[in-house]
Amino acid sequence: MGGLALVARAILNDRRTPLVFSALFLASMLGVLVSATSDRERAQNDVVRRLRLQDFKDAPLVLREVRHLEADTWYNDVEIELKNTSSKPIYYVLAYLDFPDVPVPSAGIYGLPLDFGADQNIDYRRNADPNDPFIKPGETLVFRIPESMRKGLKTQYEKTPDAMKRLELRLNVISFGDGTGFVAERHRDGRIKKGHAEIKRHHRRDRATAADSSEPPQDGCGTCSRYILAPKELR
Repeated sequence: MGGLALVARAILNDRRTPLVFSALFLASMLGVLVSATSDRERAQNDVVRRLRLQDFKDAPLVLREVRHLEADTWYNDVEIELKNTSSKPIYYVLAYLDFPDVPVPSAGIYGLPLDFGADQNIDYRRNADPNDPFIKPGETLVFRIPESMRKGLKTQYEKTPDAMKRLELRLNVISFGDGTGFVAERHRDGRIKKGHAEIKRHHRRDRATAADSSEPPQDGCGTCSRYILAPKELR
């Protein structure tokens, strides 16, 4: 004990002692900061959002990049970049951004529409005006959440954050502006009248065949009439 007392007295009498204690204090504080930063990073990593493009055969748009999906305000900042991989310009796109894990009051899907192009070009059979906006082959389209829908999406996210980690993008209508396009993931050619003639010829004999051959609705939804759009007040 006598030896320890002498050592302690020597440390206290040493002019460098305040510096030693200051260094120890700074090291301790840095350790706390590093620990807090690590805990915060772990918490952020626990909230991982992922977006998947519902692809289909011969789809002329491919997902190139998703930006700012991990941001705290992703509903304001997210950017979904798609590339036109076809040999034609694209004059209209109607897509739905789905949140399949969000509970809805009835059988349906919680999501919101995203579109590009002149409204009249939603009809793929229409020849687009050359002055209408379009996406050239090889060029990209960037979808953002419409400003009018961000508040409702934010409200839903604050209610069910865990249910909004999985996002799916569905391409429902793609129009090339020349009478052709894709509707409900099926290639359509409005210049061909054969399909309509077959429907009319077989209508009385086989109603099921006629129903199967008919064109999907022009909004491209098919069975998506059950969509629950966000925000609710804008439906």
